[in-house]
Amino acid sequence: MTNRLILIDPFEQTVAHVESDGKAESLKALMKCDLFDVVSVSVDNIMVLDDEGLLKDNRYFSLMGQPYAGRAVIMTEDKDQNMIDSDLDLDRVKERITWHPEGFKVEPKMQFVPLS
Repeated sequence: MTNRLILIDPFEQTVAHVESDGKAESLKALMKCDLFDVVSVSVDNIMVLDDEGLLKDNRYFSLMGQPYAGRAVIMTEDKDQNMIDSDLDLDRVKERITWHPEGFKVEPKMQFVPLS
């Protein structure tokens, strides 16, 4: 089964629908990465990102003001955690993207917070 996902590509500066089965290996191939992480972008939609994106020589985009490195895929996750079509409007996603120029970089950081 294939799903209609949204691919954000900061190298080509495009936002487009792509067909994918939503499985981990397919997502990594779309994003050209080895590991990925997931962030929520709306109540029903998630964005899959290159987990090592900040550690690579990458291109960046911002979605609603938050910068991200590398390619990303937006999709919806159903109640059984299966990846399905994104219900976001492609034009609305495009309106919320800012492309950063080549050379833009966000330095990775870690913060440790004591539990007490």
